[in-house]
Amino acid sequence: MMIICTQQLVDSTTLDLPHDFISVDPQNIPELIVILKEHHPSHLSIFDCTCRPSDAEGTQYSVGDHVNRTGTNPLIGYMAELDLGFIDVTHLYESSTDSVTTVCLGDSFPGQNFDYPSAFISNIALLARALGVAKIQGTLVNTL
Repeated sequence: MMIICTQQLVDSTTLDLPHDFISVDPQNIPELIVILKEHHPSHLSIFDCTCRPSDAEGTQYSVGDHVNRTGTNPLIGYMAELDLGFIDVTHLYESSTDSVTTVCLGDSFPGQNFDYPSAFISNIALLARALGVAKIQGTLVNTL
């Protein structure tokens, strides 16, 4: 299994993160493509930040779905290069009954009031599915 942490999470916490993770800039799509193609994981675990003042710092939440409000789609401009057709994102994340839906805010994170805001988990998950990753697990880490 491959573990990716967003640079936003790495920069915003002093908490212990998973061992052997790769830190990525989720806005650097060419770099993400290279990383995912080189590692070609069948199972990917993505960690991103969230901000929930009502919960303890370090609390983790399993992601079941996302709403992309980043203002970008990581596939625009890369569909032909990657020879992509329709990408089915139904059940994009491996989830459980207590999984949450995150609203990905991109550079606006954490400036808006949503229950489970995040930065860019949507970019990584969508690109991973487009490149054939079958199992994607998303986790948000509360960084307050």
